[in-house]
Amino acid sequence: MHIAFELPEPWTCEVGDRLRVWTRPDLSIRVEVDELHELPVDRQRWGVQVLNRNLPSGGSIRQNEIMNSTNHKGWPLTLVSTAALDAGGNVVESRITLFYEFLYHGGTLAVRITRDDVERWEAELREPVMDLMMRVEPVFAGDEVAGVAELWD
Repeated sequence: MHIAFELPEPWTCEVGDRLRVWTRPDLSIRVEVDELHELPVDRQRWGVQVLNRNLPSGGSIRQNEIMNSTNHKGWPLTLVSTAALDAGGNVVESRITLFYEFLYHGGTLAVRITRDDVERWEAELREPVMDLMMRVEPVFAGDEVAGVAELWD
C-alpha cells in the first residue's frame, strides 16, 4: 500500500525501506513520501515523529502554521508548515508536511526546502509541486489479501 505520487523529470525517486524520496540534481529540495500504514491511536505522537525526522544534531522544529483541509480529490489532510532549526536556533530548512488519513490508513508527504533554495521554490516550484501533493490518492493494493473475494479471483 502506498500514496500515488509522481514528480516529472528532472525529479528522480529513490525508494527506501518505508520512504520514497524525490530529488533534483540542480536543487537540494527533497520531497519525502511515506508508505501507507495503519493510523496510530496516538496521532500527536505520529505527528511529532514525522516532523522531527532528520533534524540536525541538537536541532528542533518551530511550527509556523497548521490547517485541516481536504485535497483536490476530497481526502482529509492536515497541513503543517514548520522551520527546522539547528542547535543554535538558526533556520536550516523550511518544511511543508501533509498528513493524510485514508479511511483506516495514514501517510505523509513532506517537502524540505533548504535556505539556499527558498527563492527558487517560491518563484517556480511551489505551485506545481504543491498541486501534485494535493492530488494524491491511496493505493491499497499490496501483497496481502484485502478481502475474501480475492481468494476466488
